[in-house]
Amino acid sequence: MSNTTDDIKKQLTTYYDREAVERNTRPQQKWKLPIRESFLKLVLAEGKQSLLEIGTGTGKDSKLFLDNGLDVVAVDLSDEMVRLCRDKGIQAHKMDFSDLSQLNRQFDAVWSMNCLLHVRPSDLDQVLSEIDGALMPSGLFHMGVYGGDTWDGFLMDEIYELPRYYSILSDEMLLKKVGKHFDIVAFNRIETETKFQEFQWHFQSAVLRKK
Repeated sequence: MSNTTDDIKKQLTTYYDREAVERNTRPQQKWKLPIRESFLKLVLAEGKQSLLEIGTGTGKDSKLFLDNGLDVVAVDLSDEMVRLCRDKGIQAHKMDFSDLSQLNRQFDAVWSMNCLLHVRPSDLDQVLSEIDGALMPSGLFHMGVYGGDTWDGFLMDEIYELPRYYSILSDEMLLKKVGKHFDIVAFNRIETETKFQEFQWHFQSAVLRKK
C-alpha cells in the first residue's frame, strides 16, 4: 500500500466523503465534550474573537464555537464534510491543513480534534509551522490526537473497507515535537475505552500558545 503523502490524502478524502452522512448523525463521544468546553472557556476568557478549525469533519465543534460568538472558519479535505459544515452556516473550505497560508489570514485560536494523527511524522513539522503561521501573536492552539506507543501505518475500516493512515506518538514524543513550535500551556492524558483493532490508545489533549 502506497504511503506517499499525496496517496494518504487521497485515501482519507475518499474515506471521509463516504462516511460523512453517517458521521453527521453519530453522537459525539462524551469524554470529548469537557475538552472542547475548557478550550472555549479559555478562548473567551482571553477575549479572543476568531477561530480556525482544521479537519473540521461535520462541523459540530465549529458550530458550537460559532454559536458562542466566535468568527469561525473551518477547513477539511472532504467535499462532503465541507458541504455539511456549510449547511450548518459555517464558513468552510476544502483545504489541506498543510496549505493554510492560502487562507491569507491569521486567527486568535486554532482547534484540531483527531485530524493530525493522519499526518506522517516526516510531514508534521511542516503542518505545525503552517498552524503557527495561521495564528495571531499569543494565539491559542488545541491539538487533540490519540497516543500510545509510537507507531504509524494503515488500518482497514471494517465497514467501508477503506484504509486510513495513522501516526501515533508517545506523550514524550508529541510534547517534544510541538514544543519546538509552541509554548505548552497544558497537557492532559485521557484514558478512553476507544480501541482500534489490536490497539488500545489514550487521548492526548495539548493546549499550546504561539511563541
